[in-house]
Amino acid sequence: MTPDIARYIDHTMVKPDTSEAQIAQLCQEAIDYHLAAVAVNPVYVDMCSQMVLGSGVAVASAISFPLGATSTRVKSYEAQQAIEDGATELDMVINVGALKSSKYDVVQHDIAAITRICHDAGAICKVVIEAALLTDDEKVKACQLAESAGADFVTTSTGFGPGGAT
Repeated sequence: MTPDIARYIDHTMVKPDTSEAQIAQLCQEAIDYHLAAVAVNPVYVDMCSQMVLGSGVAVASAISFPLGATSTRVKSYEAQQAIEDGATELDMVINVGALKSSKYDVVQHDIAAITRICHDAGAICKVVIEAALLTDDEKVKACQLAESAGADFVTTSTGFGPGGAT
């Protein structure tokens, strides 16, 4: 793998049965291959931050993963804790039910709250829209809401839904 391509890859391990040994291996591989980031569940952010320190590999944390069905207040707390533990990127899952209910103000407020926490700390906010659960129109709307809320990126899926992006 050429280093130019590798710098765009997030090495991810978010399965519920992930062990510390697997996280250590994930971090070492990210360092060895000069990957952009390791993306992990919040419980492993502190460990990863220590392991990749000084390597140029960022630490990303999943927020409200994998369902996106927690309140903005809970997502905000989780985001703040992940940043305090060393995450410099957050991958927040949107509230798909609110989007499907056309509660666009709720979805935008949710994204904006996490984006604000990220940007106040100099971190990146990525919004996971879970594309396999959405119609084409809902995908467009989710992206528009993420953009208007100031998010840095939109990603397609958690990997836990019925399918990925096509």
